[in-house]
Amino acid sequence: MNVYYWIIGAILVISVVLAIIRIIRGPSIIDRVVASDVILATILIGLVFEMVVNKHTSTMPIVLVVSMFGITGTVAVARFMSRKDES
Repeated sequence: MNVYYWIIGAILVISVVLAIIRIIRGPSIIDRVVASDVILATILIGLVFEMVVNKHTSTMPIVLVVSMFGITGTVAVARFMSRKDES
């Protein structure tokens, strides 16, 4: 079972690295926002995976706060981009 944990961890690290590359390369703000959402989702998956492996729920408040930041940030950028398109 330990091998599966390492494989899942490697997949999560690869997804974060690819998202960071997308944030750096851009080219638009939408690409960067989607990449940051991918990073937040990967962090959430990692936290939930840790809860499942260790059989506890003590990090659930952290999961809720991180997901709240992701939703708030995405909505804020979407509103900013919609105002920019109107003018």
